[in-house]
Amino acid sequence: MHGLCYSLCLVAAAAVGFSRANRNCPDLVVDSCLCTAERSKGPGRQTLRIKVVCSGGELAETLHPSLLPNRTVSLILSNNKILWLKNNSFIGLRSLERL
Repeated sequence: MHGLCYSLCLVAAAAVGFSRANRNCPDLVVDSCLCTAERSKGPGRQTLRIKVVCSGGELAETLHPSLLPNRTVSLILSNNKILWLKNNSFIGLRSLERL
C-alpha cells in the first residue's frame, strides 16, 4: 500500500510540474495528445502560438473542438484512423492555421 501511495504522489507531482510548464495549454482529456505553447518572435505584438499534436493515437474521429484550446494554431492528427471530417469539426478554433 505504501508503494502505491508513493507512486501516486510522484505522478501527482509530475502532473503539477507539467501543468506549470504548459500553463497556457489546458489539461487535455485525450492521453494521446500533447499541447505546447510558445510566444511568437515576430515584430510587433507578441502572440501565443498553441500546437496540439495527436498523432499515432488511434483516433477514429476528430476531437470535439471544446476539448482543444480555442487559440490552437496547429493541430496535428497524422497516423490515426480518421476516415472523414464532419461538418463543424473545428468550429470555434478561429486561430487554426495548420491541420
